This record gives sequence, structure tokens and C-alpha cells, in this order.
Amino acid sequence: MVNTSGNVLVVDDDKLICNLLQDVLMRNNVSTMTALNGEEALSIINSSHSIDMVLTDVNMPGMTGLTLMQRIKGISPDLPVVVMTGFGTEQIAVKALLAGAYNFCRKPFDINEITTIVKKGLDLRRNSMREKEVIPFLKVQLHFEIPSDIGFVRSIVNHIQRECGRLGFPEDVFLMRVKLALDEALANAIKHGNKNDFSKAVGIKAEISTKKITIEITDQGSGFDISRVPDPLDPKNLLVEGGRGLLLMGLYMDSLEFNENGTKVKMTKNAQS
Repeated sequence: MVNTSGNVLVVDDDKLICNLLQDVLMRNNVSTMTALNGEEALSIINSSHSIDMVLTDVNMPGMTGLTLMQRIKGISPDLPVVVMTGFGTEQIAVKALLAGAYNFCRKPFDINEITTIVKKGLDLRRNSMREKEVIPFLKVQLHFEIPSDIGFVRSIVNHIQRECGRLGFPEDVFLMRVKLALDEALANAIKHGNKNDFSKAVGIKAEISTKKITIEITDQGSGFDISRVPDPLDPKNLLVEGGRGLLLMGLYMDSLEFNENGTKVKMTKNAQS
């Protein structure tokens, strides 16, 4: 038996099929709701009901099962969707799998096949939700050491961006603030710190959580006296040599600190600032 407290939504324009699957799943201890079309299904998913899996027919009037699946992925990317196909529609099943369906089952139904698919899908959903529960307590640390080549900057930024997305750090904050400051800081380290000397390395350390991101960038140059640099947060210094990059970094991030000889910069951005 499928021993789970998960909630399954069955979507089919044939009410008899909805009732049949609801009866089979509920006899296997699976809470089941039904919808006769895609719009009704979306309404249920968007409501207060907690849906853990969707079984949808492919060929329905109005919104097809494939369109419904795409709409669901826009609402809840991790929600498993199983498509139900008839005989001779294997190509549609393949198309659905390529588009992100968790699995498919064929009509007429094999009850054991359906219950097995549901059990595995609900296990997947449950594990996914458990993983999300620990994300607020998770900190990820990334370490890079690259030669002084500006061509590596995009890859470094993309790696850090992916980890931010995985932890739920706000994408708009990263793209509009952190990314721009990181671009400037790496360019400064490569061009002004290491003077584009390929034999000199740039070190990058990033600590990421749901609440903030802290980035340290270290070069192997001779450094500079930070006390002699015009205030980077003063707009009148925008055109001063080295001032523009520091100005942007200071404006984009919540804190900006240098070590004594100016070879290391530490930048912090809070998710909610």
C-alpha cells in the first residue's frame, strides 16, 4: 500500500476516470482531489490546498495536459506531474518527459503501475520539501583561485549566482547589486592589483546564506594606501582614477572593507536591504 499523507490532484475531463483514480488512491491511503479541466486544476493549486503531485490526462478540451504542466512548473517547479496517455501516444509521453514531467502512465490503467508511480513521486516530493526545510540554516562557502585573466570573471560570477539561486537569495538583489559589485571588484584586482600579470592569482571567497552574501577578493599586487584614496562614496570622485569602481562597489553593497595594504576587499550584501 502507498503509506503517505501526500495529496494528489487528478485532472481528466472524464469524470468516471477521475472517480476511478480517486477511489484507487484513497484506498491506498492517498488523499485525492479531482479537476475536470486545466483551469479548475490551476485554481486548486493556487488555492490554500497543499498539492504534492498532479496526474493529468494529455488530451483534454481547452487546456491540454502539456500546457497545464507548463503552467504548473511556472507556479511550483518542484511539483511532480505525471501525464496519462492513451495507446499510440508514446511520442506525446516522450515530449512531456522532455518538458519536465516526472513520469507517465498509459490508459487503460495498470493499478499497480499507478500506485508505484504515485508512491515514488510522493517520496520524491517529501524528500524535496525536507531539503528545503534546512535551507534557512545552510551556509555555502565557495573558494576560487584564478590567474589574472578578465575572461574568467563571467564564469566566477555565474557560479556564485547559481549558488545564490539554490539557497533562495533574492535574484533581483544579486543581479542589480551583487553581480555589478563583483564585476567591478574582480576587474580591479586583475587590472589594477595584479596589473594583468597572468602569473599572479586572484583569490575569491564567497559565503552565501538566505540572509546575506559576503565576498572576499584578494590580489597579489603591491597594494595601495586606502587612506589616500578619495572617498569612493563621494560622487565628486566619480571620475578620479580608481574612484568609479570603488564608488559603484560601495553603492551596490551594504559594507565595503579593505585590509591594511589594500590587497583584499571584503563586501557584504544583506538579502533584505
